[in-house]
Amino acid sequence: MIKKSVRQPVQLLNENPWIIFFIFILSNFLVSFGNFSLEVRLWIILAGILIPGLVALAYSPVGPRRSSVQEDFLPPIPLWAWFLVGTLAVITRFYKLNTLSVWPGYEEGVNGYVALELFQKWTGGLFYGSSEAPRGYVWGMSLFFRLFGPSLTTLWLFPALVSLATVALSYWAAQKFFSRSLSFLAAFLMATSFWPVYLARYSVHPVLVPAWGCLTLFFLGIFLKAPLN
Repeated sequence: MIKKSVRQPVQLLNENPWIIFFIFILSNFLVSFGNFSLEVRLWIILAGILIPGLVALAYSPVGPRRSSVQEDFLPPIPLWAWFLVGTLAVITRFYKLNTLSVWPGYEEGVNGYVALELFQKWTGGLFYGSSEAPRGYVWGMSLFFRLFGPSLTTLWLFPALVSLATVALSYWAAQKFFSRSLSFLAAFLMATSFWPVYLARYSVHPVLVPAWGCLTLFFLGIFLKAPLN
């Protein structure tokens, strides 16, 4: 009787892996953003991540499995779902754009100063400052200043736009390797995950890292799928 009562929920999880996925998502959300004590966070990790993960591993069906990375597990993505992802990406990056920080931080100020120097007189050096930072980010910001004028708004608008474009890049890059369903999930995570959104709120070099990573995967996919002569 006990085995039967245990087998039924385990079978339900095996037949519907989305249940474990949503348990993981909810648990990670509560641990990351919930205002809980350390003890409560540990209980969430135990009950929402470790135990479901161990159950999924221990009772996963044995035998040959189909490769799922190229198979769609979602129905055709409706237009409203894409609109929702786009809306979330815009809101999380542009909401209270000028009020999140009263004044730029040290690194933001240095980047803005160097971009202003390039705005006034262009130089072709690849690095700047005592840390020999690469100029790719400030080149882009300087061009943005030239188009829209230097201000605190454009200082913070530039990384937000870069991060927003990265959401689309993540979908195109994922399509080179995975199914349409996983590509949509990649775009959704890029639009709403903590670190991409956090980086979009500061005018610093690391905001380019996700974009460069997606571009690298995109061109790698093109290279791997190119016909051999």
